[in-house]
Amino acid sequence: VSRAYGWNPQPTQQAGIPIQRVYGVYKIETPNIISSYIENINDKQIANILFNFGMGPYKSLNGFKLNDQPIAYFQDVETITRLGNLNQDVIASFNNTKSEYPLSVKITQLTPYTYLTINNSFDEAEIDISFPQGLFYANDSGGLDSHGVSIKIEKKKIGDAFWITIAEETVTGAQTASIRRTYKTGTLTHGQNEFKTTKISANQTSSRYGDDMYLTAIREVYYDDFEYPNQVLVAVKALATDQLSGSIKFSCMAEGAMVRIYNSAAQTWSVDVTDNPAWIVYDILSKPIFDNNFTVLEYEGFNPSRLILQDFVDLAAYCNELVPNGRGGTETRCSFNGIYDRSQSTWSAVLSVLQLARSVPIWNGINIGIVIDKKVGADDLDGITQVFGMGNIVKGSFKESWSSGSQRAATLQADYTNAELDYKRETCTRANRNINSNNTLRLPLFGATKVSQVWRELDFRLEKNEKLCNTVKIDAGIEALRSTLGDKIGIAHDVPQWGYSGRILDATINTVTLDREVTIEAGKSYTLLVQFQNDTIELKTVANAAGTYSVIQVSTPFSAIPEKYCTYSFGENQKYIKPFKVIGISPHEDYKRRTLSLIEYNGAIYDKDFNLPTVPTFNFSSLEPLPSVTDIILDELMIKGK
Repeated sequence: VSRAYGWNPQPTQQAGIPIQRVYGVYKIETPNIISSYIENINDKQIANILFNFGMGPYKSLNGFKLNDQPIAYFQDVETITRLGNLNQDVIASFNNTKSEYPLSVKITQLTPYTYLTINNSFDEAEIDISFPQGLFYANDSGGLDSHGVSIKIEKKKIGDAFWITIAEETVTGAQTASIRRTYKTGTLTHGQNEFKTTKISANQTSSRYGDDMYLTAIREVYYDDFEYPNQVLVAVKALATDQLSGSIKFSCMAEGAMVRIYNSAAQTWSVDVTDNPAWIVYDILSKPIFDNNFTVLEYEGFNPSRLILQDFVDLAAYCNELVPNGRGGTETRCSFNGIYDRSQSTWSAVLSVLQLARSVPIWNGINIGIVIDKKVGADDLDGITQVFGMGNIVKGSFKESWSSGSQRAATLQADYTNAELDYKRETCTRANRNINSNNTLRLPLFGATKVSQVWRELDFRLEKNEKLCNTVKIDAGIEALRSTLGDKIGIAHDVPQWGYSGRILDATINTVTLDREVTIEAGKSYTLLVQFQNDTIELKTVANAAGTYSVIQVSTPFSAIPEKYCTYSFGENQKYIKPFKVIGISPHEDYKRRTLSLIEYNGAIYDKDFNLPTVPTFNFSSLEPLPSVTDIILDELMIKGK
């Protein structure tokens, strides 16, 4: 469960939880306390707290707040920051590890208290003594006179014969406020130790005296100069005052993880913070370890040679494209600013980033690429990479379906953190009244921090819900192996009459012989699509006059004579194929076949980002529309016994 994305995020103090990591710019409200202790200095309590803000290196931390107030509003509060470099300086107040054991043992003259340490490998110990009601004598004038208590603290290692005095002194005071003292043993040899605390002065029975003495804590100190490599740290030293007491809520703004960014124009790499999903995903997959100069020492994830760089370059450019922000300005289309703070797989983390970039990762052999759901080509029939028709779709495998309004969501809701409202949790709701449905779907847009981006993503998804209703499944042979997720392909099939297709029986430089006859109607223009064996696609205007033909003449010569059994599709202009996008490729029980899952393509939905009107999906079928049914007369028939 994410600590950062709850409705009331708080710092934690827990071992064994995942170390968080920020990408982009984000407010961190859930640092983990990895060490803390109290110092008693001149009767003042100083809280020392070491917060872990995640796995670095980060670019910067700023805007520190204590209990939701700027840290500058508090007196006697200091912070020391480490940004998570591989080699970073030890924080002086945490150069040792201290394990504190709180106690509350009242010490009287006749009952010295002996404490046996828990562990035996610490290097030093600290003993806290307090007089919670102060030290005083109430004089006859109503004032306070000085009063002292003599104490003695001794140590003895288990197995030794004699006690060694650590401290022996008289603590004096004329106050009712608490008095605290800390006594340090100095360096100890490893082993279990006993510490004996003795009140030497006599117990005062008169109410005029204040001299109650308590042993309040013992700390075992380990001499460990921990650098905490790659950990983003903030050490807070705060004086307990009326302003600051009790629990502490600590937060700050982070310019997060430094990641590798590729400049395709200069063909150079740099290291900086970014909110571009492409380079964030590249970092998650490769997991580079930097030295302090941001030179990569090693990759703990995938070697970059297995990441298809051009796919990431294309995604970065797509995300950086400027679109309207709804306020008269522009902003980048897709950005990610978020924090990972729960255990999950690398693949799951990648998917959560790419959902905001309208993309998915894919395997290409042993390499990883990216497929972007974006506009392809100048129009719906441009940018087709492959065509499947009656000549290469396995017989009987064509399946067409339509989603009804009741199956689609007309309202989408998204939970996100709003940067404009100090990263408070918000819910955004968008609806599409053109969808005849009462369904509502809730989306967690992890990494979105701008309401404009949330609106844009919800509207884009609703536009797809409205316009993309037609799905198709086909089985194909070896040709299917050349298609991949996200490809824009053409389908020609006799059932919906998306063109007339098959295989070429013979050809010349300007004619082809089809495996079927086709009819050309007067007054209509026709297109012939030929797909060569190397997947090259050529479109030609048909030159035949009206009539029925199996030999088709084209208006301009082919670039080469089409090979025998090349696939083709014939039809009216704009109706010779229907465009689809590949959304799934699954194996078949016949290892030479693949099943392709497809969804219809409408390039207009991608214009929604620019607030342009979107038109319904074009009807690519040559079938005549069914006439409207009118003048129906119904008679009621009653059958006895039914």
